[in-house]
Amino acid sequence: GVDDVDAFRAVLAVWPARARVLPAYKGLSTRDIIKKAKKEQPPGINVRTKDKHLDNVRKFFGWAVQRHEMTHNPLSGVRLQTKAQKATLTRRGFTQPELAALFAPELRAAHAATPSYFWLPLLALHTGARLRELAQLRLADVHEVSGVWGVDINYHAGPLKNPQSQRFVPLSSEVLALGFVEYVADVRALGFDRVFPDGSWTAKNGPGDKVSKWFNRSYTGSARLDDPGLVFHSFRHTFADAADGVGLTEAQIGALTGHQSESVLGKHYI
Repeated sequence: GVDDVDAFRAVLAVWPARARVLPAYKGLSTRDIIKKAKKEQPPGINVRTKDKHLDNVRKFFGWAVQRHEMTHNPLSGVRLQTKAQKATLTRRGFTQPELAALFAPELRAAHAATPSYFWLPLLALHTGARLRELAQLRLADVHEVSGVWGVDINYHAGPLKNPQSQRFVPLSSEVLALGFVEYVADVRALGFDRVFPDGSWTAKNGPGDKVSKWFNRSYTGSARLDDPGLVFHSFRHTFADAADGVGLTEAQIGALTGHQSESVLGKHYI
């Protein structure tokens, strides 16, 4: 009911950022975390994350309404941000100078020494794929189609965001010139079945979790990029912007990036 929704929003207002991993809160019950946070007032989760939590619960209530377990969805219409506010928080792509800073040889040599740290930013830039899609790739997913090397993003490797996410994405000549295919052959020779066996395979957020935290919390800072709109996901924006710049249609860009079309034409016909 309304009181429960208000109570949930009040909890989100004081919930500490990273409460489940910070030593001061780790192991505490939900009620104890809230009590401690109200007293100490630590930095909280951002409004985007709060809205994601509301969306998750809203979907559950929507499911319950469809099954006639509930008569209405108590979170229907409840938002913490307007569409205009969401637009101001949207992530953006990298500029050319920012890319030059991210891929500076000295910085890469000092901070990108593991396979995941070295390859995943490069692959994200040149494919526009999501971090999880790349981090969970199997060796079998890197192969040729009609003489073109690419990555086959599919459900056999792991969870995907939507059915449109299944796709074959060609690899650019730059990635091939850097030796990605040879790297895959080396990993296969060592007896692994995943392209990135050094991934965070036991993490709740999937095998790309370690790379996401490294890139967003450490590497961008080392590159002196402090814009909060620049995160690993920004590579998808960069790829889409570049594809648009060379004249690809929206349908072509969506086919490469695995975006779900919002139009009837895109969903059912193209």
